[in-house]
Amino acid sequence: MSTGAIGYFEEYLHGDLHKLRVYYSKVIPNRLIEFKPLPRFWRIFYPKSTLEFISTRNGWIFKSLTLFRIGWISSHSKRAKEHIRLIQQLMKKEAENLKHIMESDLGS
Repeated sequence: MSTGAIGYFEEYLHGDLHKLRVYYSKVIPNRLIEFKPLPRFWRIFYPKSTLEFISTRNGWIFKSLTLFRIGWISSHSKRAKEHIRLIQQLMKKEAENLKHIMESDLGS
């Protein structure tokens, strides 16, 4: 994976398969991955995600930041809140997976 590469994700959220192509806008090996959705429409609501890896004496700390622009009306929507909650659960699971990979590959 490198800056400028294209990625593809498939995830099940609330029982539906979601597919997304992304552009890796910034990659610093073993430290940072930033990506943006390729479809311009998606970037209106979901501008980017950043995954940061911080090495410590006791292993790795993983930080995930996902930016959403949902607006005032959507922020009061039960469906929007549920969707965000599901994405938070997904990111937590991915964080655990990435932490395991980092600690296995690079040592803790």
